[in-house]
Amino acid sequence: MPDGPSPFHPGEQKIQTLVGARNVSEALGRSWHKKKILPATANFCARQSLLYFASRDTEGNIWASALVGEPGFVTSPDSAHLHVSPLRRFHGGMLQVLFPGDPIGTTAIVLETRQRERINGTVESVTADDLTIAVQTSFSSCPKFIQARKLDLLTEELGKVGEIFPVHRGDHELGQEERAFIERADFFMMATGYEGPLPNGDGYAGLDVSHRGGQPGFVQVDGPGTLRWPDYLGNLTFTTLGNLMEDPRAGIFLMDFATGDTLQLTGRAQILFDNHDMPGAERTIEFVTERWVRVESALPIRAPGPVGYSPFNPRGPYQFSEDLVKVTLHPMLVCD
Repeated sequence: MPDGPSPFHPGEQKIQTLVGARNVSEALGRSWHKKKILPATANFCARQSLLYFASRDTEGNIWASALVGEPGFVTSPDSAHLHVSPLRRFHGGMLQVLFPGDPIGTTAIVLETRQRERINGTVESVTADDLTIAVQTSFSSCPKFIQARKLDLLTEELGKVGEIFPVHRGDHELGQEERAFIERADFFMMATGYEGPLPNGDGYAGLDVSHRGGQPGFVQVDGPGTLRWPDYLGNLTFTTLGNLMEDPRAGIFLMDFATGDTLQLTGRAQILFDNHDMPGAERTIEFVTERWVRVESALPIRAPGPVGYSPFNPRGPYQFSEDLVKVTLHPMLVCD
């Protein structure tokens, strides 16, 4: 094992050891994880109109959400900071509970090209108009299981973000609209976190938000509010699952690209290591909903064109499209 502190916390190390990949994971993590934003990452973020993020509410529940703006609303003034301005809060977006010092995780994705970057850190400052994040770690992720689609930003609708559109809320039990929303999804964002010591003895509190994708129907709704989906083969870093090994709290964010509707769920997740029932499952994740919020037309983002389903999606009893796009994997990108 290389000298110096590991980039992984105890939960990540625990699952890496459990699957027999500890040494490989450690070597990959030391290559990928940076404690600053590289110029290429800064340029990538500046081109985005969506930034997904993870945050905790005042009760400690974890939520996944998104920020929207014209390209250029996300910048990196220096390698240690990420800046968001103007800061548009859509109703139910969970930004209202952010305070300086809070952990926050972010991910930028270009769905059309399947590129993504993850930047995690803490809130340095937050006002009604902007957000500044002090960076703890930055790393790229691979394009596996991302469905290619071109997003259109409805610029004329940006001024309406934050207005109160129809909002639906619930505890534990999902309604028919929410079940249908989930069961037709081929994409969602999952937020997880870790609070505790690092192997080098320093204290640590962090959040991460990661993409999960598959053919429509890859997420199953079982019972009133339980979700299950397969965990596919990735690149053995296990950021999301490592967090769940230590803290079961998690958040899910889904978006309807035809309407701009959003659905957010917070609850608790567990790893079912011996469950391989779904196609391609290395293991299965089970999520139990505790609260949910659905907002109609929340975000001015649409994807009117065809969907290019990832050729890495396992074949199974799902809905299919023959509109497949070839993907070339970069050998130095994280697939967790």
